[in-house]
Amino acid sequence: MQACSTAQGILAHSWPLGTNLVEGINNRIKVIKRMAYGVWRMAYGVWRMAYGVWRMAYGFRDDHYFFLKIRAAFPGNRR
Repeated sequence: MQACSTAQGILAHSWPLGTNLVEGINNRIKVIKRMAYGVWRMAYGVWRMAYGVWRMAYGFRDDHYFFLKIRAAFPGNRR
């Protein structure tokens, strides 16, 4: 197999598409996760049963609510 020595053979050069949109989405999801660990929950916490052990649980109450928060953060195509 011969290596391509010209820049035309590189897909990134042929199709210039940045990753800034994906990085922005990942950053916003990280911020939503951080917001789940609020001051009130860190101070008082919530006790939950998980795997037969009572433990302190921080964050959102379930995954469905978390995904609803993500969908609310991205309302759709802006024109």
